[in-house]
Amino acid sequence: MKGKVLVVLTFGHVLVGDVETAEAGAVVLENAATVRRWGTTSGLGQLAAEGPTTDTTLDTYAAPVTVERSQIIFTIPCGAGW
Repeated sequence: MKGKVLVVLTFGHVLVGDVETAEAGAVVLENAATVRRWGTTSGLGQLAAEGPTTDTTLDTYAAPVTVERSQIIFTIPCGAGW
């Protein structure tokens, strides 16, 4: 996992960010945000490929976010639209 990715977590959370480090037990995301509203017509795949729309709502973080690998369901690499 490298570059900007969407990270789908347990309990319905979706984050987006730049993978800074990926260690055995955790992933650190820089420039991270929670995707509160996808704002797409075709789901997360569209959001990852094309980037946020005018209807997308992102809640940004001021510091890097550490995510435990055990909480990650799957990741999607992001396209140039991000």
